[in-house]
Amino acid sequence: MIVTGKRKRTGVSYAEIQNDDFDDGEEAVNQAQSDIDDDDTTFGSKRKPMKKKQARRAKLSVPRKAAEAKPFRFLDLPAELRDMIYELALTDTYGISLVPKLKAGRRTATRSMVFGEDAYDNSYGYYRRRRARRLKRDALEEAPKLTDLSPTLLLANKQIYSEGINFLYNQDFIFDDTVTLFQFLAVIGVRNQPRLLNLEIKRWGSGRGKDKAMNHGAFALLAPAINLQSVLIDSSIHWRAQPKKLAAQIYRDAHHFLEAYGIANGDRGAGADIIELGEAAFKSHYYRAEETVDANEGMSQVRDHLRKLLRAN
Repeated sequence: MIVTGKRKRTGVSYAEIQNDDFDDGEEAVNQAQSDIDDDDTTFGSKRKPMKKKQARRAKLSVPRKAAEAKPFRFLDLPAELRDMIYELALTDTYGISLVPKLKAGRRTATRSMVFGEDAYDNSYGYYRRRRARRLKRDALEEAPKLTDLSPTLLLANKQIYSEGINFLYNQDFIFDDTVTLFQFLAVIGVRNQPRLLNLEIKRWGSGRGKDKAMNHGAFALLAPAINLQSVLIDSSIHWRAQPKKLAAQIYRDAHHFLEAYGIANGDRGAGADIIELGEAAFKSHYYRAEETVDANEGMSQVRDHLRKLLRAN
């Protein structure tokens, strides 16, 4: 038989305990009973008992009844305040930049950074491609962040749609090329095209493929946009910088739009007045000799030639 020693216990003296130590015994019992009542756990539950502060916070955070929760009446706001909300939700200070995109097998346009003509110059050797990549990188670093828009606000009801739709379409639109313009116009339809005011095209289609063909197609779709104030083509459109050749190129690709715009505004040459060309259009790409024409003087001559082609004079 194995004999083990007794376990040693620490000595405790009760001599110092006074009667006052038990005076609040009844209060302690009540406190314990209150803690038990606050605990809504059942026997065998692994959830810890809820503390007093948590229980009080839970009671305060009880949601209101469905009858008490009322929807926000947006249309009760003053018209000026509603216009401010439309402007914040539907417009971008720097304009809407669009590039072509294939989405779910459908050609459309989407918001993204637009780089311009020089950033796509990759057909003249290593150094030009390197320069194009550098231009894209610098543009991305300096570009402002795209503003998040909420066009779904217009789907709330007919009144909100009628009040806010012009805020969406009256701002500046910047297109990567005429392919993007074509796809954008096809998406918004004839109903919304007259709402457009200012357009900018960063690249003019060239070559023998679809890009050049889209110049004519995009401006043919643009014919219902009879309220336009400006169409800026910030790109070279011809390999010569002569104003007469530039006017002929614009008329060849955009005569459907120019004629429809002139008829709608009571002046056959009105379309020539809203066409603007960037400085790149007045720099020749002729391989034998470089031609440079003053942009202001050249633009005036282009408009004069366009009005003659439209038989406005």
